[in-house]
Amino acid sequence: MTTPRTKLVGLIESSKVLDELHKFQVSVLVPQPKDKPFQPLVYARTTDTIALALAQFRNHNVVSLPIFDTTKGKFVAIINVMDVMRYMLLRNFYQIDPMYKEELAKLYESKIEDVIGAVASNRPFRVYHVTDPLLVALRGMGAGGENFYGNLVSFADQERVESDVQQALIATQWDAINLLLNNDVVRCHGNLDTLPAKQVMQRAWITFTKKDDPNQPVHRLPNASGRSTYVVSVVKDVSAFNAFRTMSVHHVSSVAVVDKSDYTIKLVDNLSASDIRFITADNLADGFLEVTEFLKKVRGHSRKPVSCDENTPLAQIMKMALDNNIHRVWVTEDNTDKPIGLVSMSDMLEMIIGVST
Repeated sequence: MTTPRTKLVGLIESSKVLDELHKFQVSVLVPQPKDKPFQPLVYARTTDTIALALAQFRNHNVVSLPIFDTTKGKFVAIINVMDVMRYMLLRNFYQIDPMYKEELAKLYESKIEDVIGAVASNRPFRVYHVTDPLLVALRGMGAGGENFYGNLVSFADQERVESDVQQALIATQWDAINLLLNNDVVRCHGNLDTLPAKQVMQRAWITFTKKDDPNQPVHRLPNASGRSTYVVSVVKDVSAFNAFRTMSVHHVSSVAVVDKSDYTIKLVDNLSASDIRFITADNLADGFLEVTEFLKKVRGHSRKPVSCDENTPLAQIMKMALDNNIHRVWVTEDNTDKPIGLVSMSDMLEMIIGVST
């Protein structure tokens, strides 16, 4: 099958982009000013609870946590908000209902090692050293990478790379996109100022309502890499928990929240896996609110999602994501709020450097 992405590969001078990136080491992702102290790494231990991990996510405004095993004396994994969400909500009940409140509350006392065993045991894990090739780390952050939210990078001596918590930090997709956007060679030969959203975005779409089973099969549209991609949305009166469950079932890190009628569909908000950080064992009732009400309570106000039209250049989309500290930009039909796709940071990386190859 030929897809829009396949047709566009020739517009990106990939050999020149890759030649430029081959010059660099991982250290360019995590520059450390000599006149500033090294920032402590935010991490968790295998024996910590989900409640503690969520507090770390929330208090430090992060979405990934390196996990340290004290018995082995080294890092053994990275978990992210999506891992915790999937562990908690991929249970044996079809819809998340208040009748399961006690069962949900108990899950907050589960150990991080349980999360790793359930949803992350087969995911490759490595600690990158600052002297490793940049491209290897970038591909680990892209679609199908070992941890697309971020990679653990160590400044320690090689023999202490897996064990030194004082000389390590997380390099994120934000760091990668910022680096690529501000590299003149990548920007020029990657045609970032001319490549339009319509050639990068995920565009297959399915919308879930309160009556839908989030487990139902969906049609997935393969892209140039063979990766199955599709966009998932939920109607605005679905509960936050059921929206999170829909994300868990279909393994997507966000859903568009839409106002849907028989004739129109309008993008009104965005629910991300990171939003589950704000539900604790003490405020589980918030998860049963309609998703729009939940988001208003979390933020204190409603917020229209960041969006663009299908002709917006990739460079502009990248800047929008960086400026707003978000992982994705929704694509809407010209002069309307009708969503037609999205461009995530994984899509940006895949288009520019072919992370799946």
